[in-house]
Formats: sequence, C-alpha cells, structure tokens
Amino acid sequence: MNPNEDNLCPSFPREVTRVYGFPLVVFVLAIIPGFNFTFSGHGGPGWFLAPLCFPSVILWAVLRITKGAQEARTWYKTFFKITIPTYVTVAYPLSWAATKSIEMTFGLGIPAWKYNGQLYVVSYDEPALTVIDLD
Repeated sequence: MNPNEDNLCPSFPREVTRVYGFPLVVFVLAIIPGFNFTFSGHGGPGWFLAPLCFPSVILWAVLRITKGAQEARTWYKTFFKITIPTYVTVAYPLSWAATKSIEMTFGLGIPAWKYNGQLYVVSYDEPALTVIDLD
C-alpha cells in the first residue's frame, strides 16, 4: 500500500474504524460485565483511558484535515462534520449504560450526568469514589 493511497481515496468504513475504534473499545470495556474490571473502584486503567476518547477523535480530525491532498481534505471535513456530532449524540447514552454497568458490577455510586449547570468535582477517597456538589 502506498503511503499516500489513504489520503487520495478515503473509505468511510475504514475511517470510522480508524477514528472511532479506540472509543468503541473503551465503551465495550466499560459496558460489558466481566470486561469492566478495567474500571474497578480502586482506579483501574479504564479510568485513565476514558478521558482520552474524545481528544483522540479531535486529534484524528486535525491530522486528517491538515495533511494530504486537497480532495482528501475536503472529504475529511465533510466526514468529521457528520461523524463528530453523531459521536457526541451516541456517546451520551453509551456513557449512561457504562455508568450503570459499573455501578451494578462494583457498587460504585457514580451519578449519571445532570445538565442543570451544576459543577462537580471528583475526588478519590478510600475506598470509594466521592462526588462533591459545588452548587
């Protein structure tokens, strides 16, 4: 495969897999009981990977839009205009499912997000996660 071949002829399924594969794996690890041990209440590695999902998508977008042939850049701009809002829309219910799965598996009291303007600070106490409401 020629290094410029990807940039000249992007494929929608291939790019979805490349860009959103990492966040999908993190969601699968969080949602499916048995795999969600990576999100144990005592600081499993999943807690370090989860915050990297959206920044990795943005990094892919920046790299794909700024590198390569002009035709490919136009294609990638359209691709990310469609897929980033879709990702955000799909990520919210998947995050809720992951939260409930982790709560049911480990008994962690992680509140689902509230969109009412409150700011939450998360502090890790022994042995469980504590959420402090600053409002």
